[in-house]
Amino acid sequence: LDRIASAFTYYRSYTKVPAEKKLMEEKYSFLKTFEDFVHWFNDVEHIEEQEMMRWSHFRKQTDYICDANNNVIVDLLFPVEDMERGLELLHKRYHFTEEVPHKNKSAPQKYDKLPVKAIERYFSEDFKIWNQAINDKIIFNHNNKPGLNLPEENSVSYA
Repeated sequence: LDRIASAFTYYRSYTKVPAEKKLMEEKYSFLKTFEDFVHWFNDVEHIEEQEMMRWSHFRKQTDYICDANNNVIVDLLFPVEDMERGLELLHKRYHFTEEVPHKNKSAPQKYDKLPVKAIERYFSEDFKIWNQAINDKIIFNHNNKPGLNLPEENSVSYA
């Protein structure tokens, strides 16, 4: 939910895309807070038909990281909590030395008082994939076999 709250805040306050800014001001101006957004999300029928839901920050992450059969197609998938280890593995695998800054870092929020069931339903595949990544720590996709756990670091070969 933090990702959705972040997306809402971005579009509400920071987007530089003229069409998005205009739509937020004209069609979605009543959505002042994330709480407003959550209540609206729960009340709208066919949420997927809302133009806002096609914007990149609101798209399901599985649209980007999975194929049509919901198989993970990226080399490495790791939760933010394991970013340091995930980036270290990416550095080793692809032999790059640049540091990746962590921008826009924010503290996780609690949403237990908000009716988030509709959001959880809509993004259910995202939650499923990310819960696996969190529980397994890291998902490694090797030879197009999704969902495999990454081998221990000392047994990883990047030849």
